[in-house]
Amino acid sequence: MADISNAWDEARNVIKELDIKRLPINPFEVASNLNIILEPYSIFECYTPNIIKKLRDKKCEAITSKDIGTGEYHVLFDDVSIRADRLNFTIAHEIGHIRLGHCEKFYNNYTCLEDFIHKNYSEEKDADNFAAELLRSPFLLILIGAKNFYDIQDICDVSYKASLVGERQIRTILPAYNIPRYVSVFKFYIDQFSDFIHERYCENCGYKFIGKTIKTCIMCGSESIPYHINKGYIQTLEYHKRTTMVNTKTS
Repeated sequence: MADISNAWDEARNVIKELDIKRLPINPFEVASNLNIILEPYSIFECYTPNIIKKLRDKKCEAITSKDIGTGEYHVLFDDVSIRADRLNFTIAHEIGHIRLGHCEKFYNNYTCLEDFIHKNYSEEKDADNFAAELLRSPFLLILIGAKNFYDIQDICDVSYKASLVGERQIRTILPAYNIPRYVSVFKFYIDQFSDFIHERYCENCGYKFIGKTIKTCIMCGSESIPYHINKGYIQTLEYHKRTTMVNTKTS
């Protein structure tokens, strides 16, 4: 059974470990910073054409394994058939397999095609949940006021399908956003993405800058410099956190 909490937690561990502070998150950069080797099919098939053919025939977008000799993780990915926005999620999904410990049993054996590429495997669902939290966390999207699939797709550079799922997650979380287990997640994103959350933009000249107290654009002087955030969520979360602490002390 997929463990969504563990997958979400590990995605946030990666964000914290790499000190990621804004969207969109580039999974190729994440892989590089984690010393994960990415290898496109078009290059790898020069050496093992039969294996790549089998992967393509099974419509496998990517596969990850660990080299038992070097300890390195390798991700082979289809660089021809997948759109760029879909590929972002695919690479993040494979990073999820690595961070969640799914790759140890495969090592460097790409021929065991029967043992993977199965959507019902709980590991696949875990990796999907990891990728979703890494690239388009509904908690962070709520904080910046992005609630519609078209905003999610534009801000996070993910596919239409991934953005629709993100929109549904936001609708699920919003009615219960102040429960304790969600409050701690919101706090993580408020702390980690503080500058991004408080980024202002000038509707007159388009300049972007960080400023919690600035009243006019520092470039053109315009007073039309809104946040791209619904600040009410942060205020309510801070109030809930304070009252929770008070109740804990008095109980």
